[in-house]
Amino acid sequence: MTDTSTAPAVAQRPALITFVGILTLIQAFAALGIAILWFIGAFSDTVADTLGEDRTGVIVTVAVVELLFALFFFAVARGVFSGAPWARMWLTVVAGFRIATAGVLSAGALAGLDVDNGGYGLLSMLMPLAVLFVLWGTEKGQAFFAAK
Repeated sequence: MTDTSTAPAVAQRPALITFVGILTLIQAFAALGIAILWFIGAFSDTVADTLGEDRTGVIVTVAVVELLFALFFFAVARGVFSGAPWARMWLTVVAGFRIATAGVLSAGALAGLDVDNGGYGLLSMLMPLAVLFVLWGTEKGQAFFAAK
Protein backbone atom coordinates (compact mmCIF):
# COMPACT_ATOMS: atom_id res chain seq x y z
CA MET A 1 0.00 0.00 0.00
CA THR A 2 1.39 3.41 -0.89
CA ASP A 3 1.50 6.32 1.49
CA THR A 4 -0.76 9.07 0.21
CA SER A 5 -0.08 11.54 2.98
CA THR A 6 1.67 14.67 1.91
CA ALA A 7 4.16 16.64 3.89
CA PRO A 8 3.37 20.30 4.43
CA ALA A 9 4.75 22.48 1.68
CA VAL A 10 7.96 24.20 2.63
CA ALA A 11 8.38 27.65 1.14
CA GLN A 12 11.45 27.66 -1.05
CA ARG A 13 13.85 30.50 -0.34
CA PRO A 14 13.46 33.20 -3.00
CA ALA A 15 16.58 34.36 -4.82
CA LEU A 16 16.27 37.90 -3.45
CA ILE A 17 16.16 36.58 0.12
CA THR A 18 19.29 34.57 -0.65
CA PHE A 19 20.89 37.77 -1.96
CA VAL A 20 19.99 39.63 1.27
CA GLY A 21 21.47 36.73 3.26
CA ILE A 22 24.67 36.92 1.22
CA LEU A 23 24.88 40.69 1.79
CA THR A 24 24.49 40.05 5.52
CA LEU A 25 27.28 37.44 5.38
CA ILE A 26 29.52 39.92 3.57
CA GLN A 27 28.82 42.45 6.32
CA ALA A 28 29.66 39.81 8.94
CA PHE A 29 32.95 38.89 7.26
CA ALA A 30 33.82 42.59 6.89
CA ALA A 31 33.20 43.18 10.60
CA LEU A 32 35.30 40.11 11.43
CA GLY A 33 38.14 41.38 9.24
CA ILE A 34 37.99 44.81 10.83
CA ALA A 35 37.99 43.25 14.30
CA ILE A 36 41.09 41.23 13.43
CA LEU A 37 42.82 44.35 12.14
CA TRP A 38 41.92 46.22 15.35
CA PHE A 39 43.33 43.36 17.43
CA ILE A 40 46.53 43.34 15.37
CA GLY A 41 46.81 47.10 15.75
CA ALA A 42 46.20 46.93 19.49
CA PHE A 43 49.09 44.57 20.03
CA SER A 44 51.45 46.24 17.57
CA ASP A 45 54.43 47.94 19.17
CA THR A 46 54.23 50.75 16.63
CA VAL A 47 50.64 51.57 17.58
CA ALA A 48 51.42 51.34 21.29
CA ASP A 49 54.40 53.68 20.87
CA THR A 50 52.40 56.13 18.78
CA LEU A 51 49.22 56.23 20.87
CA GLY A 52 50.64 55.33 24.23
CA GLU A 53 50.04 52.21 26.28
CA ASP A 54 46.91 53.62 27.92
CA ARG A 55 45.13 54.02 24.57
CA THR A 56 45.63 50.44 23.44
CA GLY A 57 42.87 49.40 25.85
CA VAL A 58 40.46 51.52 23.83
CA ILE A 59 41.58 49.78 20.65
CA VAL A 60 41.01 46.37 22.23
CA THR A 61 37.54 47.49 23.31
CA VAL A 62 36.72 48.61 19.77
CA ALA A 63 38.01 45.28 18.45
CA VAL A 64 35.81 43.33 20.86
CA VAL A 65 32.74 45.39 19.92
CA GLU A 66 33.48 44.84 16.22
CA LEU A 67 33.85 41.11 16.88
CA LEU A 68 30.44 41.11 18.60
CA PHE A 69 28.96 42.83 15.55
CA ALA A 70 30.48 40.13 13.35
CA LEU A 71 28.97 37.36 15.47
CA PHE A 72 25.61 39.16 15.46
CA PHE A 73 25.58 39.43 11.65
CA PHE A 74 26.63 35.79 11.22
CA ALA A 75 23.65 34.79 13.38
CA VAL A 76 21.30 37.11 11.49
CA ALA A 77 22.52 35.77 8.12
CA ARG A 78 21.84 32.22 9.30
CA GLY A 79 18.38 33.32 10.39
CA VAL A 80 17.70 34.97 7.04
CA PHE A 81 18.73 31.83 5.16
CA SER A 82 16.42 29.72 7.33
CA GLY A 83 13.52 32.20 7.21
CA ALA A 84 13.51 33.07 10.91
CA PRO A 85 11.16 36.00 11.62
CA TRP A 86 13.52 37.36 14.30
CA ALA A 87 16.25 37.75 11.66
CA ARG A 88 13.93 39.77 9.45
CA MET A 89 13.06 41.96 12.44
CA TRP A 90 16.73 42.59 13.29
CA LEU A 91 17.53 43.46 9.68
CA THR A 92 14.59 45.86 9.75
CA VAL A 93 15.96 47.57 12.87
CA VAL A 94 19.46 47.82 11.37
CA ALA A 95 18.10 49.11 8.05
CA GLY A 96 16.00 51.72 9.85
CA PHE A 97 19.03 52.87 11.80
CA ARG A 98 21.12 53.11 8.63
CA ILE A 99 18.39 55.09 6.83
CA ALA A 100 18.04 57.51 9.75
CA THR A 101 21.81 57.97 10.05
CA ALA A 102 22.22 58.52 6.31
CA GLY A 103 19.33 60.98 6.34
CA VAL A 104 20.85 63.03 9.15
CA LEU A 105 24.29 63.04 7.51
CA SER A 106 22.83 63.95 4.12
CA ALA A 107 20.74 66.75 5.61
CA GLY A 108 23.82 68.06 7.40
CA ALA A 109 25.87 67.95 4.22
CA LEU A 110 23.12 69.69 2.22
CA ALA A 111 22.79 72.36 4.91
CA GLY A 112 26.49 73.12 4.55
CA LEU A 113 27.45 71.77 7.95
CA ASP A 114 30.86 70.23 8.43
CA VAL A 115 29.63 66.64 8.08
CA ASP A 116 31.80 63.94 6.55
CA ASN A 117 29.19 62.24 4.42
CA GLY A 118 31.59 61.13 1.73
CA GLY A 119 28.86 61.30 -0.91
CA TYR A 120 27.36 58.02 0.20
CA GLY A 121 24.18 59.46 1.71
CA LEU A 122 21.83 58.45 -1.09
CA LEU A 123 23.35 54.99 -1.49
CA SER A 124 23.27 54.52 2.27
CA MET A 125 19.54 55.16 2.16
CA LEU A 126 18.70 53.22 -0.99
CA MET A 127 20.40 49.94 -0.07
CA PRO A 128 18.53 49.51 3.24
CA LEU A 129 15.29 50.53 1.52
CA ALA A 130 15.86 47.82 -1.08
CA VAL A 131 16.53 45.28 1.69
CA LEU A 132 13.33 46.33 3.46
CA PHE A 133 11.39 45.97 0.22
CA VAL A 134 12.73 42.45 -0.32
CA LEU A 135 12.00 41.43 3.28
CA TRP A 136 8.55 42.98 3.63
CA GLY A 137 7.28 44.14 0.23
CA THR A 138 7.44 41.03 -1.91
CA GLU A 139 4.92 38.19 -1.83
CA LYS A 140 7.67 35.57 -1.96
CA GLY A 141 9.51 37.21 0.93
CA GLN A 142 6.32 37.40 2.98
CA ALA A 143 5.50 33.75 2.26
CA PHE A 144 9.03 32.57 3.07
CA PHE A 145 9.15 34.22 6.48
CA ALA A 146 5.49 33.41 7.27
CA ALA A 147 6.10 29.70 6.67
CA LYS A 148 8.55 29.50 9.59
